[in-house]
Amino acid sequence: MSFRESMYRSTIDELESQLRQVAGILADEQIASVKEVVDFYRETLLDFADNYLFAEFCGRAVADVTHEVAAVRYGWESPEANAVFDEQDRHLTSWLRRLNALRAEQRPV
Repeated sequence: MSFRESMYRSTIDELESQLRQVAGILADEQIASVKEVVDFYRETLLDFADNYLFAEFCGRAVADVTHEVAAVRYGWESPEANAVFDEQDRHLTSWLRRLNALRAEQRPV
């Protein structure tokens, strides 16, 4: 399995796992909202030809879905959803720093 296939599968597995976790506790329209974000990334991630952008958007996909789940679960501007957003933002920023360092060294992802 190639790097891209492995990372794509891992990312989609994580997104689907988050969707399954909320399936029994959220209303149908809330689940549909999360599913819409998962489906968007399922299709969009395959469009990136550049490995760095692909890896960046895999990270963004996990952060977006995690925040979407928290927002529909607790409310969009709730302290809980904001805390999840802040945590995901920190993880994504760290991930982007690592990718940028690899890019600067011209090392493959």
